[in-house]
Formats: sequence, structure tokens, C-alpha cells
Amino acid sequence: MNRTDRLLAIMLELRTCDFCRAEDLAEKFETCKRTIYRDMQALSESGVPLMAVPGKGYSLMEGYFLPPVHLKPEEAMTLLLGSGYIEQNLDREFQQHARTAQEKLEAVLPASQQEEVIRFKETVRFLPGTFFPKAQAYTDYENKLISLRVAIMEKRAVSFGYRKKIEHNHLQSGRRTVHPYGLVNISGIWYLLAYCLLRKDIRHFRLERMDELRCEAETFEKPDGFELQKYIPDQDRPLSIHVVFDTSVQDRVLESRYFYLHTHKVKADGLHVTLRVRQVEEVFHWLLSWGSKVKVIEPESLADRIREEAAAMLGIRQKR
Repeated sequence: MNRTDRLLAIMLELRTCDFCRAEDLAEKFETCKRTIYRDMQALSESGVPLMAVPGKGYSLMEGYFLPPVHLKPEEAMTLLLGSGYIEQNLDREFQQHARTAQEKLEAVLPASQQEEVIRFKETVRFLPGTFFPKAQAYTDYENKLISLRVAIMEKRAVSFGYRKKIEHNHLQSGRRTVHPYGLVNISGIWYLLAYCLLRKDIRHFRLERMDELRCEAETFEKPDGFELQKYIPDQDRPLSIHVVFDTSVQDRVLESRYFYLHTHKVKADGLHVTLRVRQVEEVFHWLLSWGSKVKVIEPESLADRIREEAAAMLGIRQKR
């Protein structure tokens, strides 16, 4: 054990005991009393308020450490669950922090609470929210997350190529330079909230559509009063789509928690749903996946496209 680790360990030992004798500390840390005396001198010179009582040993002055926080089992479990979620959804650095935080929290809980927490942990499990078919894809995604987190903390601009869906599901690529304000996780998928220098406004960028991410030398300051936790985006999904689902699938539709679902109402003829989108391509394939169980009411142009796509699919099958 090096000296720095030993000094910290001595402080923790003093915290748990009223008094500690030099010979007991020397035996515990496998050193000599003279070394312990020097350690105590170093702690005192660094500002640690020590008391030395002849015949009793050393003690910390009352109040140097804050009193222990007494957590109810439910409160401890909440913190452990939160660290479990972080472990599955953030990058490898925070995954390690989450694991060590769990270990430290579990270690300081009273034995009775530890048993209760262990039982409760067996009833809840978090799984990663995003599927990656290749290990390299996950590594690339994680590296983007790390780079963006650093850029946000250092208030540095970033640039990247961005693939964006446009008319008839074609992809449009272009390079963007942005001021990153924060990261937002929606259903396991990470988005960057940033001020786009091209659009002159705040935009949202999905990490999986970014290529060749680079941190720039340029720095920036967030607008006065901007708080990520309170930020509510302007309505950037102006197009409204009205569809009706068959009653046989209405529960499945609602259980999907589909991102673009805006309103829903159960009526005699089925589940009426309003979707809010920027462009119909965002929901086109999702609607197709429901087959004959969904009917597009408006816009009529979307209903026509779905009929054309269904006819094309039928034509492919008939050719076989």
C-alpha cells in the first residue's frame, strides 16, 4: 500500500473508531509506529483536525465527516436501480462508475437493508435499449457518445456528416457544425440537442446517423437561461396524419408507445390515432407493417402511396 492510500485508509479507520492507538494502526497497515507518527503529522499539516490523547491514541474532531445518510431500503434501491440503468445506457466510463457506485452503496448499508436490497434486485433487470448487429457498430456508437459528452462539458463545437431522410425515403447527407448543448435518451436511443450553425436554430441529431465526428477548436457559451432539463422543443412536426386501427390491434398499437403518436381515441369503428411528423416517410413503413389492420383517413396522398405500395408488393408475389 502506498502512502496516499494508507493516509486515506487511516482517516477511514479513525472515522469508525473513537480512538486508534499508533501500535494498532501500525499492525493493521503492516508498518512501524514511527511511520504512523509521520503519517499523523502529515494529516495534521494537511488540515485534518486530529486529537491525540495519551494512553488512548488518535481521534478525529467531531464534525469533520458529515453524519452518515440513513436511507430507507426503497431509497437505496432507487439509487441502485438508477445506477443499473446508467450501466446499460451510457458509455464504458460511466458503466464502470455505475458498478463501483453500486458496490460502495451496498457496502455501507446495514446488514438488514443489504438483505432486503438483494431480494429486491432479483425482481428488476435493465437490458440495453438499443440493438447493434455488430460489435464494431456498438464501439463506434459508444465513441461518439464519449466524444460528445466531453465536447458538451468543455463547450467545444463539433462537426459531423449527417444522414437525413427526405422525400420517398432517400437519404440526404451533409456536414454540420453545431454547438452541443446536451444528450437526450429516448427509448434507449441517444440524440444530441445542439445549436446548428447551418440552420441557425436548435436541432436534434440521432447519433447513429452521424459520421466522422470531430471536436473543433471553436468554443461557445450556452444562451442565458438555457436549461436542458427544462427545455421544451418548438413544435417541429407540423404534419398531422389521421389513421384508424382495427379494434383487434388497438392494444398492441398503444403498447408500442410509438414516438410519433400524438393523440388517440377509441370509437365504435376502431382506434383513431393522430400522428405528428415532419414528413410522411417517418411513419410510412410503420403504417405498412400493420397491413390491413390500419386505414389512413388523411392526408389522402399518404393513403394513395400505401395503396400503390401494397399493389407493388402484390405484383412482386404474383411474378413468383
